[in-house]
Amino acid sequence: MPLSTNARITLLLVVIDLCTLVSGVLVPMGFHSVCEKGEKGLRGYPGPAIYRANKGEKGVPGVCHSRCTNSLYLGICSQITASLGDEAHENTDDTDKRSAYSFNPALLYKLRVGVLTVDQLSVIEAKSILQSFCLGGTETFEKGQKGEQGIPGVGLRGAPGPPGMDGIKGDKGDISYPTSEPVEGPTGEKGSKGDDGDVGPVGNTGQPGPRGTPGPRGVTFIRWGESLCPPQSKLLHKGLAFNVGMNNNLLCVPTNSKPSFSIGKGSTKHRLVPVSYPIYQHLFNLKCAQCDAENKTSMFVQLGTGVCPSEWSTEYSGYAVSTANSDVVCLNGKVAKDIDWNSNLNDLKLIDISCPTCSGYLSGETVLCAVCTK
Repeated sequence: MPLSTNARITLLLVVIDLCTLVSGVLVPMGFHSVCEKGEKGLRGYPGPAIYRANKGEKGVPGVCHSRCTNSLYLGICSQITASLGDEAHENTDDTDKRSAYSFNPALLYKLRVGVLTVDQLSVIEAKSILQSFCLGGTETFEKGQKGEQGIPGVGLRGAPGPPGMDGIKGDKGDISYPTSEPVEGPTGEKGSKGDDGDVGPVGNTGQPGPRGTPGPRGVTFIRWGESLCPPQSKLLHKGLAFNVGMNNNLLCVPTNSKPSFSIGKGSTKHRLVPVSYPIYQHLFNLKCAQCDAENKTSMFVQLGTGVCPSEWSTEYSGYAVSTANSDVVCLNGKVAKDIDWNSNLNDLKLIDISCPTCSGYLSGETVLCAVCTK
């Protein structure tokens, strides 16, 4: 169906309006651009003393605003401004907010032909028309002016200098003298003796002292009938056996003894009488040796046997003998076998046991002996 002339004119206006709005060619419809000069750049920050000032910051770009001058659209813009009130003057420089109010040309056309009223627009729709169409879009033009050169920087404090030289020594001061000679005061009276203090607590026990030097160790014994000691003992001296009057002990007197004639002249004395024994009708003095059993602490004479108990050492063994006035001693066995025991010249007598009723003993047998150490 062919369109009438009025319908064609109306359709043509709609197409022209839409194309004009979409393409952004607003000048034929009564728009003009107002360009503003960009803001001046900020002054540069002060640089260090040894450098030039920093370059100033870049200026804010200038902007151009396209504003509506068409009377028809001015009426629509006035209605939108009145409906928004204070919100119509909200700052439009915020990029995020401008993107939220994206312009829709279809809304502007509906307002123009009366299909839609301003009261039916949402706040966002009204602001999109007001910001993007009525007030015009903002586009960036040339960059702002170069900022001025920054003021010279303030230099940093330098490192401390070296220590200065010592000053000149001052003049010696005057000697001061006392105004008067010091006088010693009188001696005070002696105070009375104070009371005894309380007894203090008992102190802690001290640490043990160092171990003392070990004393001499060993026991001594006499080997009768020999002038030498057993191999395991040390010879202290060798000598001869003597009796002293009615003394009960035989004495081993060293052969290198030194008698004294300085005292006791003319007095009655006891004499040392040597002990003799015959061998083949010849008399011999009984030899002896004083021995030290080193590293031993005990000694005894074992009678009845020539063997010492276990854990004891046998220094020597022999036969038990005595003189008429002495105790029993152990005569070395080798010497005892050579003596003529039946001779009347013999000072020594063997010892035997006379006890027929004693269990464990052989009556009439010569008694053996041993010197034992441990």
